[in-house]
Amino acid sequence: RRERSRQGVSLKWTLPSVQLFEQPTFIATPHNRNFANSMSTAPKRKIEEGWDGFGADPNETMQWLHSSTDVIEEPGNGLVFDEYNPAFMESVINEIVDPDWGTSGLSLSEQMNNPQMLVPQTPISQPTPQMQTPQFRQLQPQTPQPTPQQPQTPSQPQQFVPQQNTLAPNLMVARNVLSTIEEVARSTNAKLHEIAQHQKQIVDRPTADLYSYLSKTQKQLEAEITNGYNQLQQMLDGTYLDCNEMTTVLALQKQQSLQKKQLELYIEELEGLLKDNSVPRLALVLVGQPFPNSVKQNAKIDEPVIVQLLTGAKSNIKPNCVIKAEIISGASGKKSGRNAPIKIENAEKQLNDQGVATFNDMKFPIGTRLKSIRFKCTTHIKLPDRSGQMHSIELETLASNSIVVKTNENQWGEAEGILLKKTIFDGRSEIPWHRFANWLQRRYVLGTRQNLQSPTRPLNVHDFRYIHRTKFDSKPLITQAQFDKFWEWFGPLLHKIRHQRYMAQLWTKGYISGFLSREEVDPVLRNEKIGTFIIRFSENRDTFAISYQAGDDSGLTRVKHYLIKSDDTHGAKKNMADFLREFRDLTILLQLFTEKGTDRRILCRCQKDEALSEFYSKKTDASCDGYDDDIDVQ
Repeated sequence: RRERSRQGVSLKWTLPSVQLFEQPTFIATPHNRNFANSMSTAPKRKIEEGWDGFGADPNETMQWLHSSTDVIEEPGNGLVFDEYNPAFMESVINEIVDPDWGTSGLSLSEQMNNPQMLVPQTPISQPTPQMQTPQFRQLQPQTPQPTPQQPQTPSQPQQFVPQQNTLAPNLMVARNVLSTIEEVARSTNAKLHEIAQHQKQIVDRPTADLYSYLSKTQKQLEAEITNGYNQLQQMLDGTYLDCNEMTTVLALQKQQSLQKKQLELYIEELEGLLKDNSVPRLALVLVGQPFPNSVKQNAKIDEPVIVQLLTGAKSNIKPNCVIKAEIISGASGKKSGRNAPIKIENAEKQLNDQGVATFNDMKFPIGTRLKSIRFKCTTHIKLPDRSGQMHSIELETLASNSIVVKTNENQWGEAEGILLKKTIFDGRSEIPWHRFANWLQRRYVLGTRQNLQSPTRPLNVHDFRYIHRTKFDSKPLITQAQFDKFWEWFGPLLHKIRHQRYMAQLWTKGYISGFLSREEVDPVLRNEKIGTFIIRFSENRDTFAISYQAGDDSGLTRVKHYLIKSDDTHGAKKNMADFLREFRDLTILLQLFTEKGTDRRILCRCQKDEALSEFYSKKTDASCDGYDDDIDVQ
């Protein structure tokens, strides 16, 4: 049934699906007046320009519909969507849209499953030049989400159950568990303060009941801290965490380590009260450091190293001592062509009245030749015991996180791989996939210079699926050999995004789609106009690839792929945008958007020159009156 409305063309189809079609086919109606453009991209029929869909014989139109297996939703510039295949509707690309397109808010699969929703829509106004992402409802995930657990009391932390065989983030459960552990950490601080107050009294008025109470309380608190730390470790190893959750997990682990060390001092002090010559209990701890990280040779560290002196409840000693940082391993570098031991400059700081030493100008004058090093902080203190006899005590912190001292920025990619491997494996031969994914997310966001609290383009579930499937065969455990092979591919790509001119902006804006395979982009481009292209990562080479729709003299089209060479985009005066500018036949760039909160991916057409003009290198006009514009000797 066809009709014209007063405002414009309105198409409504009533399809005798059983008689005409082997399977029901639903046509999404056009959102604009001219239906000719939607027909012009049909693979087996070409409609003359200007035909509005109303002058042809209905039977001819139905024959065209029967001959095409495409589901069409065409607003303006020409677009054919996916074939009607239920499995394909769960593919990596949810929608392809034009920036000036209005939508009913349903995905294609939802529209096909709800034919009553297929009604003409009034065109909406064109969005601002920033091209706001169209809003769509997310496809239902194949794996059901576990029911979130309710937070329990602080003394009984909620048990975290790692995800099994699923890539969907269980954010609600993770947030509930983190909220519970944060509450436990706050109550632990209060309990430590209470223990300290009671422990101060036991020397002056010792009683068996108070001693028994303190001993029991300390053991219970130690078990709570250990349980909370293990819960965080299970979460890190068992589920995806977003950047904020990962930051919270690491902060809580550091806080619990500090609480456990303080409690150990109280336990040792309580046991030492039975001895007349017990020495006051002290401990030196690293409470802040910017590592694991790579640092530039002879450059100050970006954030300070902070060392704190912890004391027992009865030890109000704040000794006036010097804290010294020193390299643990015997690593060596090169200086003036000779091997030289690694040293730290500005490595001594005075302990202040609060028992804190801050190293804010620490330097490493010699590169480590792409090897990781660690340091520790030490001090010597003389203290009297309860009988007045003096004792010399040597204190030292645990080892710092790993550091690589690089001599130039070309070493950044390799250094980052070394640090990531050291951090996630920590001497183990294999690790859970989620542990790898969570640390990769953090190092990737920092490496691409994004804000950890609100990254513009974090890795999403689709990206992790791609990496897990193509680089690790979807196995639950990751070996060191697999990691090495992965970093040979991903490290150089990350280095280019970080260091090549405008590459980070192209990446965060979605002009580089990235984690898409050849098999995934082929059906996307197959029904697009000639000159439409998408930029992705090569699956086997550590570089980018351009997939594009091309034509030939016979009128046939096919999708081609070009591997970007190192000299295509390298140099002070040539970047990725300049390289694409040279190919005038590449006209329409598919830009990738990802909806926050749903991780739904949408490809949006944009004119290449309009999108990339801000990244083109400026060319000055060399013409001048009285001079020829070029040299011609003929």
